Amino acid sequence: MLNLNEYSEQLMDDEIVNAVILNGTVSFQFKDGHTECRNYEEKKKGCKHTEEYKDYMSRLMKKNGNTERNVRNNDTEKSKDNSCNNK
Repeated sequence: MLNLNEYSEQLMDDEIVNAVILNGTVSFQFKDGHTECRNYEEKKKGCKHTEEYKDYMSRLMKKNGNTERNVRNNDTEKSKDNSCNNK
C-alpha cells in the first residue's frame, strides 16, 4: 500500500487522512481521495501458557474446587436475574 519496510508515523500522517476498523476490515482514506481496504485481525495480548503452567492451574483449580469461578458464575446469574427488562 505505502511500500514501507518499517512503520513511519510521518509518512502515514503525510498520506492518510483517516483509518477505520469495522467488522474485521480496516479502511484507509488517503489525502489524494482514494480508499484502500485490508483484512484486520486484532493481535492477542499476552503470552501463551505453557503446558506445564496449564497443568499446574488445572490441578490448583481442582484442589480448590473451582471456588472462585463458581462465585463469579453465581454473581453473573444474579445480575441477569436483576436486569431491568420489565420497564
